[in-house]
Amino acid sequence: MGSYAHAKPCSQQVEVQRAQVTFETYVLRGKPTHRQAELEIILSSSATVAVTAVELGVFLGTSLRTVKDTRLSSLPTRQNRFFKNDGLAFRHTLSVVIPPRGQRTVRLKRRNLPLARDLYGVKARVASCRLTRWVGDATVAIRDTSSWQTNLLWGLALLWTAVGGALLLRKLR
Repeated sequence: MGSYAHAKPCSQQVEVQRAQVTFETYVLRGKPTHRQAELEIILSSSATVAVTAVELGVFLGTSLRTVKDTRLSSLPTRQNRFFKNDGLAFRHTLSVVIPPRGQRTVRLKRRNLPLARDLYGVKARVASCRLTRWVGDATVAIRDTSSWQTNLLWGLALLWTAVGGALLLRKLR
């Protein structure tokens, strides 16, 4: 275990800096049919290795108490969970690479949201994430492939193709 014994869990090393939502309402024959949300979330990492995946709990139109009291692992991924205070929540997994001690902006869309609910406040929390592991150093050596034999063979192949093309054109005339 060594130095990893006192390491923080991954979900404490990644945090949501900002979450913003934009809604689009689709209209058919003058009546709204459904709504779609496009979320922009800025994630930052304090980990010393890269983050490769993040699972978020996203809350739309809920109170801060609801966000605090909800266990993120219990949120559904495909459907929305509706709360009594007119908000909803869902869980979303993102395959994203966040560099060590870096930031990344992610965008996600959620379709078929209800029209009758007020969903304008957005909050996001990190439920879990995955970190890369350091396994050792690697050395990459590039071999010089530009030897004179290789160049001679390529030149002869090009010459042979040109002669064959000339003979073919002469025969076609």
